[in-house]
Amino acid sequence: MSQNEAPWVAKLKAARDIAATAEGAQRELTEDERKNISNLVADANNLQAKARAERKTRADLEQVEAMLAEEEAGEINKKALDGATLGGKSAGMTLGERFTKSNEYKSLMAAHPAGISQKSSVQMGTVQVPGGMKALLTSGGQTSGDAGTLVSPQQLGLQPYPYVAPKLRQVITQGTTNSDKVEYAQVVPTVAAAGTTNAAKGVKESPATTGSVGVKPESALAFRKASADVITIAHWMPVTKKTLSDAGQIRTIIDNFLRQGLEEEVERLILNGDKDAPTKGEEEWDGILKTSGLQNQTFDGDAPRTIRRAISKVTKLGATVNSVLVSPELDEELDLLKDSTGRYLGAGPWSQGPGTIWGRPRVVVPALSGTGKFILGDLSTCVLWDREQATITATDSHADFFIRNLVAVLAEMRAAFGIINPSLLVVGEEKAAG
Repeated sequence: MSQNEAPWVAKLKAARDIAATAEGAQRELTEDERKNISNLVADANNLQAKARAERKTRADLEQVEAMLAEEEAGEINKKALDGATLGGKSAGMTLGERFTKSNEYKSLMAAHPAGISQKSSVQMGTVQVPGGMKALLTSGGQTSGDAGTLVSPQQLGLQPYPYVAPKLRQVITQGTTNSDKVEYAQVVPTVAAAGTTNAAKGVKESPATTGSVGVKPESALAFRKASADVITIAHWMPVTKKTLSDAGQIRTIIDNFLRQGLEEEVERLILNGDKDAPTKGEEEWDGILKTSGLQNQTFDGDAPRTIRRAISKVTKLGATVNSVLVSPELDEELDLLKDSTGRYLGAGPWSQGPGTIWGRPRVVVPALSGTGKFILGDLSTCVLWDREQATITATDSHADFFIRNLVAVLAEMRAAFGIINPSLLVVGEEKAAG
């Protein structure tokens, strides 16, 4: 433990190391490890609560609350809670906080110290989101220089039995591009005709300059040129000038509505995007379910058996299944499976446990709801390319917003999506046909 490190920090680091050891060995946590992690987290919570109580006592003795103005006290409390956790989620700089703490927003408010009047014109500079699309959607990441970065456990997301199912974007590859169209070489599926073939075999020493004995066989790694168009994903909402003057309100709007809306649409596009026939907007990329070359698995008796059959289709190619994408309905069905005596096959309703199926992480994807499909395989073959930094803009130069005292707040990102090797993904049926 470093000299300035809080005691509870060491406890959480120890818990993180236990989880990292199991992950590095590609195995699940043992029962003892689970108990150790729960005990360490409980100890950390107790130490942290004790530290907070001591700080509160000192503050009371010094009569801080009585001596400071309400606004100053609120600012101190806000700083004290920066980096705190709620429900295991990081409370670092959110997207809304980045906006309200940006120089652009501060300059706007400095020009209107009494608040933005109804007659004022709002033309605020665009706020760039450091980290681009990833930061825009994740929203809880901490950056260098933030006070939260000094408290490393806040980045762990550890809870008693610290398994948090990854989101779809966290199991695919996220890259960047400087072009409006990404061209890449897509592997022709191994299972396809005239595709990738492995002809390796034992070869004798050639006895002559002619004949077929001793001739080394030729393998083929077939590629086809593919491209991914960068599209713009954006939405906005109107707010009053009074709301824009309130940093707390505008931060909540950005975090809870604008950011979440973009994240839901990106997830939908990754799965169901249709370039030729957009179903929701004016342009889309081809998502996983619209990409040719994926393997298919028909329903085979029940969901676990079908999923296991699909896993074999990937492992036969020498690849690894890093995730199983399931709909909320299939996730529920798997949790409710029982044996012949009525006992739950999984952890049951009163236990905590990893959301896995056949040892692979089970990722619940709301956008799969209603499709009757699950998707599994090496999801890292899917790539989401970030075209440029995401932005947030506020202006009243829209329609008649100026005379209505309204301001448009816009969140925008540009990205492309493609799959390098489609044969490493399998689309399976959740239920029997008919």
